[in-house]
Amino acid sequence: MLRILISGLTPREHFRLHATLPANIIEQILDQLDDLGKLLDVSCEIAPDLEHHVFRNREDFDLQSVSNFQRIVRSLHEHA
Repeated sequence: MLRILISGLTPREHFRLHATLPANIIEQILDQLDDLGKLLDVSCEIAPDLEHHVFRNREDFDLQSVSNFQRIVRSLHEHA
């Protein structure tokens, strides 16, 4: 899973120590961050299969959209 650190702390640790937002808002933000991490994990997992299907069935896919998706996934994965 995506592992993000803020000044050496997990986002949960960082927000609990340094945030000035109400606790319920912080928890919502952290839950959304967890969901985005899961989405990135799944995206990285399916990207190679997607590429395989695109090149076998070029007429069924928007090649530019698939290329943009894969570029974004690679970029996010590199920064994770």
